Amino acid sequence: MKNIKIKNADLDFLESIRSIADDASDYLVPNTKMIYYLSCTVFKRFSFLAVEDNIPVGFIFAMPNYSEEALWIHQIAVLKEYKNTGIGTVLLNKLDEIARRESIFNFLMCAIKVNNLPSKQFFQKHKFENIGLDSYISMDIFRKRL
Repeated sequence: MKNIKIKNADLDFLESIRSIADDASDYLVPNTKMIYYLSCTVFKRFSFLAVEDNIPVGFIFAMPNYSEEALWIHQIAVLKEYKNTGIGTVLLNKLDEIARRESIFNFLMCAIKVNNLPSKQFFQKHKFENIGLDSYISMDIFRKRL
């Protein structure tokens, strides 16, 4: 990772965000433009971009669930040519830092498609535990205590 900077998501990069999501579509849950809009506005303080030379190469979006005292990771994605460079880890660490700073969160959580082995391995490497299958959405739920 050379000139990678982490910044809050904003609407200026909305189309780039959709391109990254399309590039990573094998593993991501399909989203509407509304989800990306919300991540760049309402939930901006929990949404980050990895940017190289002012071009987004990855993102992480999270949304709070105050009743669960959890910050839910809605999506994390990195362009294929930037995978295995540490960008995903940097994005996750930035979100972890923000969640710890907010004293209301006790967990980071995410839902992962049952067949998405790379994402499961990534989150397990970062100390998330699989707490079971949510049969309603057919996804495994992962959680990390802060």
